[in-house]
Amino acid sequence: DYARSPECARSRRNLDIVAAGVARSTYEQEVRLEAAQRQGDMDCLGPAGYAEVEKARAQQPRVVVVPPARHSW
Repeated sequence: DYARSPECARSRRNLDIVAAGVARSTYEQEVRLEAAQRQGDMDCLGPAGYAEVEKARAQQPRVVVVPPARHSW
């Protein structure tokens, strides 16, 4: 059972630590959080469950927000 494995417990703790450290959203913090989430999915769901989650992620639209340009008038 992947959900009860030591690897899953370790990944959950790591995800909690990374999520708690995200005080404000920066690209680097978002990447770290996403990587921790994916590692947790792999460790807690196993290869087949992870593949299903990744397939669902691939079908979600990606939204990129471009900050407004700053003018130096």
